[in-house]
Amino acid sequence: MTSRIAAGLIVILMFAVFAPPGRTQIVSSPSISLRDVPYAFDSQKLGAAKDGFMFFRSFADYFYLVAKENEATIAFLRPPAKLSLPTAVCLGDAHPENFGFLLLKNGASFFTINDIDDSEVAPAAVDLFRFLVGAQLFDSAISIDGLLDAYLDGVENKFRKASTVVDDMRSKSESRSTEPNQNDVDHGKFIQPIEARALDIQEMAGVTSTVQNILGNWSIIDHYAIKKVGGGSGGMLRFEVLLSSRKGKLLHIEFKEQTSPSILPFVSSPAKIVTRISRALEATLESKVDLVYQVVTIAGREMLVRPRYSAHVGVNLSKNSAQENRDLIDYEAFTLGQLHRKTISDMAEWIRILKAAPRNDWEYDVTSMAKFVETKFRSLP
Repeated sequence: MTSRIAAGLIVILMFAVFAPPGRTQIVSSPSISLRDVPYAFDSQKLGAAKDGFMFFRSFADYFYLVAKENEATIAFLRPPAKLSLPTAVCLGDAHPENFGFLLLKNGASFFTINDIDDSEVAPAAVDLFRFLVGAQLFDSAISIDGLLDAYLDGVENKFRKASTVVDDMRSKSESRSTEPNQNDVDHGKFIQPIEARALDIQEMAGVTSTVQNILGNWSIIDHYAIKKVGGGSGGMLRFEVLLSSRKGKLLHIEFKEQTSPSILPFVSSPAKIVTRISRALEATLESKVDLVYQVVTIAGREMLVRPRYSAHVGVNLSKNSAQENRDLIDYEAFTLGQLHRKTISDMAEWIRILKAAPRNDWEYDVTSMAKFVETKFRSLP
């Protein structure tokens, strides 16, 4: 028995033991040995992670540090001879639950990536790699080959029909408006989590000034501050602010703390936060960006201001069947390809690389990283 076949059997056994209950446990690709890196895991975020997929979501920076440490081993992170990999505005945390419908300035609902905190200009392959690993961690039986086909269709601007789940999400988004979500606001007040606190004087002054500068004659009628525990934004401060117009219309806006992007190990020329967020908004939204989107400094923190419309409908994988999720993730791969297409530095070279790389190498690398993440999660106290 060759060492590669033996390694493949080990991967199958590892996923049979470690895959979350209720998900298909089939992995056929062998695994390479990946080197770990020193990393201090936040105990609260780690405690909130219930499985390998949630662990993967919570520690995006750890994922990229490991990928960078092993880029000479991971086949499709290595550039072709005498060339560098084509770059694009990468979203940085492209995974199956970071997609959804956003309301454009022209009033249309648009399916896109809805989390741009980790965006930067980096090799498109790195963004794609994170998405594929996330998909494999969520569903170990998902077809990496099929996802690559869908992504390539997006890059080449081919037509691909949306899944039924995406169509249902679009209908829900189009039936809603710029009003706040009923799960967040009741009778003109926020439904506040128990962990919420009031904004302090300095924070309130900054928020009030920002509202006046961006929106003019809107009154702040409710607010609170909170730090999310789990997920990629865990530990980052948010201000939730509820506004009222003179005619009584309500508007929910959020101030979300921004830090260094997780994809930074693969970024050659880091940009200022306002620049990279502006680039990401232009890449993910088709029409001119809504005026509400801003990057401001509040109490010494740089924060993204964004609207929280009821028409914004995010992906929730827990609500769908396994097949519905596979169809949905397939369409997300297509959407990621479309987004990369807008800013890719060398379209012809990127398409050539995508078509020339052996598909079993891609599956081999994705499975190896997924196994590494799952095993690391299970090994932590």
